[in-house]
This record gives sequence, structure tokens and C-alpha cells, in this order.
Amino acid sequence: MDVILPIYNSESMIDQVVDSVATYLEDHQTDRAIFVDDGSTDQTADLVAHLIKDHSRILLIRQQPNQGKGAAIHRGATACNSEYICFVDGDLAYSLDHLDTIRKELRSSDVVIGSRQLADKPQANITVLRRFMGNSFNWYVRVMLRIPFRDTQAGIKGFQRQVAEDLFGRQRLTRFAFDAELLYLARASGYSISEILATVSDQHSYRDSTVKLIRDPIKMFWSVLRVRFNALAGRYGSTHPTQLRR
Repeated sequence: MDVILPIYNSESMIDQVVDSVATYLEDHQTDRAIFVDDGSTDQTADLVAHLIKDHSRILLIRQQPNQGKGAAIHRGATACNSEYICFVDGDLAYSLDHLDTIRKELRSSDVVIGSRQLADKPQANITVLRRFMGNSFNWYVRVMLRIPFRDTQAGIKGFQRQVAEDLFGRQRLTRFAFDAELLYLARASGYSISEILATVSDQHSYRDSTVKLIRDPIKMFWSVLRVRFNALAGRYGSTHPTQLRR
């Protein structure tokens, strides 16, 4: 499995992330990790380059300028050569322990997505306003894109290789709601999709999100409308291969 980790201005935590990734790879000898720095303005990319210099299965891609999380993941996919491809938030909000479950599910599913909604209780340490905004957005996605999943935005998803080639090849969004676009395309193409429980780490729950509670939701809602417009305009009709490495 190739694991893509998009990162941006993460110098305060990146040493811990790289250490966790290296530990994971020690127990998964056929896996690789691909960090994609999305135009960081701090020392994140240089720190990663220094920390991974002795790790042959950890790669770093520098993307300039900042183009968005969706663009970073797409760029990382072009460096993948494994049977399975997965992306996970670069701050490891979702621990790498989830990857074994994703790997197992990909044996019988084309796409596997993490869902926080499968938990027995709501995520802790999240404000009422943020919970309301998240639930409202997921409802909006389900209605506008006609997909049944209650959590389209969890930052951990896996794909069989050929499916990734198709979906990333038709991807148009590079920032907000790119996850929802990929799921819309997967459903429209008839790919099988399964959900696994995605649990946010306790440490992440205490961190302030970079998402602005007023400005960013407006952009996210508009991005979902763009998916509908693109579909009506026939912009998803043909595949443009991502040319993943063989």
C-alpha cells in the first residue's frame, strides 16, 4: 500500500508524524509513505527532507505554490505504484492503525472511506457550532450529490489502484469538497464503496482547526455546487489518466 500524507505548515509537529510513519513502516515492509508538502511557508518541507534521508520507503514531494489538499493528494497519487492507494491527513488526526482495516476492506471493495459517524458516541472536544456545521454540510452533500454516506469529509480513504487512476483522472476540485467529488464519481461509475469506523485521536481533538467556521463553509457549499455543474456540463464524461507509476 502507498500512503499519501498531505502536509502544510506543520513544523511544530512534523517530527512526531515522521516518527509515527517510520514506526508503522517497520511493521509493514511492503508499504511506502509519500509526504506532499503543499507550498508550506515555514520549514516543514526541509524538516521532512532531513528526517527521512535514511528512509528509502518515505518520499517527499514539494508542491509550489500552495494548491490545496485535493491537489496535493492528486500529486501524491502520481508517485504511487502499489496495488492499494490510501490518503490520510498529514497531522495524523486518524492514526495509522486504520490502514490495516482499509487494506482488508480493499480486498473486496473498490473504495473504502473512513466515517466518524459509525462511532457509538459523538467526537469529543468539538464545539456545538462545529458539530452543527459538519452535520449540515454532510446533509447538503447527500442531498445535492445523491450519495448516502453520512461522513464524506473524514481525511482517510483508500482505493484500488485502477479505481484511483480513474477517479483522480476525472477530479476537478483541488481544495474544498474534493472528497465529496471523488465519492460522487465513484458512485456514478458503479464502484463498490465500504465504510470503516474512523476515530479522531484525542490529541487532535484539542487542536484548533485551520478551517474558519464562517468563510470556509461557504466555499465548501459552493464547491459541492460545482460538482453538480460539472456533471451537468459533461465534464466528468471522459477519463484523463493520472499516469500512476507501474
